[in-house]
Amino acid sequence: LKPEISPPVELGVVDSAPFFQAWVRLTGAYGRYQAGLYRFEGTVSPAAGSDKMSRGDIWKPVVLQVVVPEGWTVKSLVERLVANGVGSKAELTRLTRDTEFLRNLEVPSKSLEGYTFPATYSFHAMPTAADALSTMVKTFWQNLPTDYEERVKAVGLTLAEAVTFASLIEAETAIL
Repeated sequence: LKPEISPPVELGVVDSAPFFQAWVRLTGAYGRYQAGLYRFEGTVSPAAGSDKMSRGDIWKPVVLQVVVPEGWTVKSLVERLVANGVGSKAELTRLTRDTEFLRNLEVPSKSLEGYTFPATYSFHAMPTAADALSTMVKTFWQNLPTDYEERVKAVGLTLAEAVTFASLIEAETAIL
């Protein structure tokens, strides 16, 4: 039995069925193809299409996108997440102050206030409340300059105090 290799041609992904079939046979690539949903922009060469399916470069559609602007409070963030179907207000509010949750995220504070990074977050599966908040805090840590804690310590502040001051400044400039 020959493997079925014509769907990429039928879907208009590759421009030549004979070239695609020859490429797959010559390279033996079919045995390396990984199942999944693939996205191609326009038509591609047989080599490019085959390479993408061999790598398993599977397309994952975005099911939720949440924008967190600069200067937003945790309260505003909770409202945005609830409006997008992520958790309940009670659950999200509880998590923003849950000491164990904060400790697991290495947040040296009693609240997530100031520790969620302003960005556009794209999720490929609907996140739980904990997953959404964790992603935003992890992004904060990834974007914090490596020497930030030393710089704030040099001026007599803890990281928590510096984050609180930065949050207050963002809130004030948003009002102006």
